[in-house]
Amino acid sequence: MFASWSISSDAACTIKYKSNLRGAPTTTASVVSSLPKYSPLKIVKDDGHWIKVKGLKFEGWIFHTLIDRDLECMSVKNTNSSFCPSKLDQKTRPIVATEGFKVLKKEIGCNQVLDKYGKRIWLNNTSAWPDSASMKIMFN
Repeated sequence: MFASWSISSDAACTIKYKSNLRGAPTTTASVVSSLPKYSPLKIVKDDGHWIKVKGLKFEGWIFHTLIDRDLECMSVKNTNSSFCPSKLDQKTRPIVATEGFKVLKKEIGCNQVLDKYGKRIWLNNTSAWPDSASMKIMFN
């Protein structure tokens, strides 16, 4: 038995402290949402400079320099049970539903992540978004 994971090519993360998501692929379009660093995104359409993306609760256009397709990020769908139960010795803090995290390490049921402040914490990955942030077990 082995566990494996990979980054989906149709996924990306925001890399700036604040990234504007727009209603259309232009800087003059209205801002739909302001996304924090490490917000996980699913790529819907790539027009070169502008990328249409979808998040847990939003959809819009983002400029290509504001994302990184080589990172894996996650957010949590249920903030009431966001911390990893097997890592009880860690310091916890409130988790906001719109918060994004860079995935550093995956274990069954838990991900070690980096928040936008540079702090490492363990989060429960059973309620991770996108689903690719959860540890998948494959049997051979």
